[in-house]
Amino acid sequence: MFKDEATHTFKLVQKVLQTFGGECVDWEPEVIMKSLVDTFKGVAKLNVSKILAGIAVLQNDRFWHDWHTFHFLCQPFNNLTPTSGELQELSVGQMMVAVDTAIKLRESLSSLSYQPVFSEEVCKFIASRALDEGVWFLPEPLNFASKFASKRTLVCHDCNNEELIGPEEEMLCPVCTGKFTTDSLSTFEHEEENVKKGWGKNVSIVEKHPTRNVQKILTSLLYKDVTLSENNPDHVCAAKLAVAIQYLMVRRKSMGA
Repeated sequence: MFKDEATHTFKLVQKVLQTFGGECVDWEPEVIMKSLVDTFKGVAKLNVSKILAGIAVLQNDRFWHDWHTFHFLCQPFNNLTPTSGELQELSVGQMMVAVDTAIKLRESLSSLSYQPVFSEEVCKFIASRALDEGVWFLPEPLNFASKFASKRTLVCHDCNNEELIGPEEEMLCPVCTGKFTTDSLSTFEHEEENVKKGWGKNVSIVEKHPTRNVQKILTSLLYKDVTLSENNPDHVCAAKLAVAIQYLMVRRKSMGA
């Protein structure tokens, strides 16, 4: 399995943990690489990268918090030689596989079964890549970034301010409540007096890229034959998602978890 570059990261990391014990998660990369070479003969170079990537998501939460780390680790999780020198055009399917792999690795260790919350910068990176691919609805396991892809926006009907929805999803207009005034910049909190007056509540949430039709088409597409039109953006988006989900299912099958 260590010679075969098609072996899933999950399988490789599980074998390493069985061989060296859970303490190897805290080893330095150099120690891990030497132990691999000494113990398993003929380990493929790509598989070394995949093992190090797998252990990285067990060591710390940077995959969830830093988009550079997310971008880098997505590559070996998809059997690609990792490079940080240039931005890779990761597909929605590849990002699905990377997130799915990281989640399964965390779940495999009882001491690390909790799942960190993805930071806004990682969510926006995923959404940006998806939009570049022509996808604005993101189902599991990328559903946490879907609101950034659909550009869920808080619209104030009093001052006409439009604000992309952040992680908190506050139903208050930050302009009307003075959240971003000079006095509140140190805390980024709504001014209490304005909130008491009821300012900032005349708001609604809209999607710049509506997702309802895409969701319906995708659901139908996954379970039955559907006639699609290449001239219908919702149909095209759903078709691309179906391909991504099929790739995820193939990779899950090779995971053997």
